[in-house]
Amino acid sequence: MNYPNAIQVFLFIAFFIGSLISITLIISKRHRSLSNYFLAFFLAVYAFKLLLNSEFALRIGFGNYLVVILLLTPSLYLYVYTLTNTCKTFKAVFLWHYLPGFLAMPLLFVYRKYWGVYNNTDVFMVEDALIVFSIIQALVVIHVIIYMLLVIRNLKEYKNQLEDNFSNIENINLRWLTILCYALIIVTLIWIIGGYGDIGYFVKKWGEPQIVVAYIFWVFMSSIVLLIGYNGFTKPEIFLNDKLDLPPKSIPKKKYSAKQLLKISEQLTQLMHDEKPFLNPTLKLGQLAEILGTNPSLLSSVINTVFEKNFNDFVNEYRVKEVINKIRNPEHNNLTLLGLAFDSGFNSKSSFNSVFKKVTGKTPNAFKRAL
Repeated sequence: MNYPNAIQVFLFIAFFIGSLISITLIISKRHRSLSNYFLAFFLAVYAFKLLLNSEFALRIGFGNYLVVILLLTPSLYLYVYTLTNTCKTFKAVFLWHYLPGFLAMPLLFVYRKYWGVYNNTDVFMVEDALIVFSIIQALVVIHVIIYMLLVIRNLKEYKNQLEDNFSNIENINLRWLTILCYALIIVTLIWIIGGYGDIGYFVKKWGEPQIVVAYIFWVFMSSIVLLIGYNGFTKPEIFLNDKLDLPPKSIPKKKYSAKQLLKISEQLTQLMHDEKPFLNPTLKLGQLAEILGTNPSLLSSVINTVFEKNFNDFVNEYRVKEVINKIRNPEHNNLTLLGLAFDSGFNSKSSFNSVFKKVTGKTPNAFKRAL
């Protein structure tokens, strides 16, 4: 089997896997949620895109693959949006995101009829048709990049919300999705700059890109999309969203006087020292505010303004200090470092190691050896 044929087989396998995950997300009761429906549609659209690029492609009309792309990125955005905003019901406004894709269908039909172009070869024979099609393709690329940046921004806001409300976020963060979205943006940019986006006018000026590199691009793109689908299918945080009880993003924080903030900060410091609420591995902002006898908004303002930290960093610094105190205390020599971490409020080895190094600049083992 030669190289191009092997890639074709890979794309067909990717098509099959993407379709399978998409169907499972729709019919499985365990995975039933609005966000997973958008994920299923995202995978189904991409699977169809793979089919168009394979030898088994349906001849549905020149340029219609652009419609597929215009449906793909809004689906990913709506998946992330509904996932991070705990949306449970479909809203009519979501349909507006698919409007460019639906408008592109009649636009491409009129374009083909007006210039009499029905394939790539025809486009390169008519200069005006080539320029117009290149502009359409460029707008589609801009559309993709804008939506990917919106996805990244949404994930960043969600991460900030988690850090402001939870002391342990390892099991509910979406870092995997952020990394995959960045990878998708990088691959898309390479696709554009290298000419592999098949932007007609530039291809004519620069020459046809090498098919081998184009194949490699499709392998990377398909791998990223399948990883998004696989992680969305398997990660537990998908099902935790209804239980997070995050405050709405639209409600701004109130402004408090310096006197109020200072008073609460003193009470908070005393509470953390005397009662050590940070030993609770599932401690939340609302729980700490209730113990302190104040409201979450005021407590959050104190932590953000007076201590210049988010809630997650604030609590975990106390946990690290507790671990250090126990390392220095001979009474705890019978416990391992991980045992000390669990006794101090951490709930996983990876979060303990990363937080400890962030606070002290050393790994737990290196710190203990230094003592």
